[in-house]
Amino acid sequence: MKNTILAMFGIGAYIFSVLSSAEDLGGSAVAPAVVVAISGIATAIFIILAIVRLWKEAKGLSISLATSSIILFILSLKQGFASPSYGSAIVILLNIAKVAYFVAYMWVVVKLFRMSDSHDIEEDNTEKKREGLVNALISIFGLYVISCAIAALYFNYQYARENGFVKWALLGQFAPTAKAIVWPYFALTAERTNSSNAKIVNKRADQVPATELAEGLNEPEMSQIVTELRAAMETGLSDGGSIKIREILKGYVKRKGSFLSKLWYEQHFDDLHNLSEYKYELGRSALLSWDAGQYSVTPEFADLREIVSRFVPGPQLSEDTRMLESASRHDAIITDSEGGKYRFDREDLLSGVNHRDKQRLELRRVLEIINEFVR
Repeated sequence: MKNTILAMFGIGAYIFSVLSSAEDLGGSAVAPAVVVAISGIATAIFIILAIVRLWKEAKGLSISLATSSIILFILSLKQGFASPSYGSAIVILLNIAKVAYFVAYMWVVVKLFRMSDSHDIEEDNTEKKREGLVNALISIFGLYVISCAIAALYFNYQYARENGFVKWALLGQFAPTAKAIVWPYFALTAERTNSSNAKIVNKRADQVPATELAEGLNEPEMSQIVTELRAAMETGLSDGGSIKIREILKGYVKRKGSFLSKLWYEQHFDDLHNLSEYKYELGRSALLSWDAGQYSVTPEFADLREIVSRFVPGPQLSEDTRMLESASRHDAIITDSEGGKYRFDREDLLSGVNHRDKQRLELRRVLEIINEFVR
C-alpha cells in the first residue's frame, strides 16, 4: 500500500471512529456494536501499518502514536467500567489522552502524505498525474480543515450555551471539536433526528393512557430539582446548578427511554410559574397604588389573580388586597393575617419588586432547562 493511500485510509478510519462513537441524549451509543467493532479494527489496522511504515524514518513519531493509542485505550476501558463523575481525575486524564492521540494521529497522516514512495520515483506522466491528484486532494483537505475550524467555533459556542461555561472550560471543548471534524454528518442529520424523535414521542403518546403520560421524575430526582430551584431563586442559577439539573434530567431520559410529558410539566410547574408572576405584579401594583394615591393594579395583575385564585387561599388574596389599599394610603405600618406588624414605605416596596423580579427570572431559567427535556 502506498503512503498516500495509507494516509487517506487513516483519515477515513478516524472519521469513521468519530461517527461510530456518537451518543444519544441519555449517553448511550447510537451506532450498532458491529459498526463500533469495524471502526476499531480499521483504526487498529492503520495504526499498525503506519508504525511499521514509519519505524525507520520517524521512530519517535511511531512510538508517540503507539503510546498515546495504548494509554487512550486503557483510560477508555477504565472509564467504561468505573463510570467516574464529571471533573474526576480519570475524565481529565482521558481528555488529555484524546488530545495527545489526536495530535500524534494527524502528525502521522501528514508525515505519510509528505513521504515519497520508493517505487514511484520515476519522472513520467503517470507520476505527474498522481502528484497532481495528490495536490488536489491535499488542497481539498486543507479547505475542509478550514471549514472544520469554523464549525468548531459554532459547536463549542453551542456546547457552552447549553452546558455552561464552567463545564466547557473543564476540558469539555473536546466533544464539540470532535463533532466539528465531521460537521457535514451532523448538519445533514440534525433535522432528520429531530423529526424522528418527534414521531417516536407522538407515537408513544397515542399508545399510552393519560395517567402514564403524567409520570415524570421520581421522588429523589424531584427533590434534587427542588433543591437546585430554591438555590437559584435565592442566590441565582449557577453554572454548577444548571449542570446538575441537566444531569438529573439526562438520567431520567436514559432510565425511561423517553422525554418528560407536557402534562407532567404543567402539573408540577405551571402553578409555580403563575404564582411567581403574580407576586411580581402584586409588587408592581403596590408601587402603582403608592404613586397614584389610590388603589391601582397593572393589567397583568387582574388576569394572574384570577388564575392563582384556584390554589391560593382566599384569606391570602384578601391580605394582598389590603396591602394594595395600604399602599394607596401611604400607611407607615401594615399588619399581616397573623397580627404581625411591619414597616411599610415606597423604598421597601421597590426593594421587594426588584427581589421578586430576580426570582422570577431565575425561575424562568430553570424552567427553560427543564423544558429542553419535555415533549
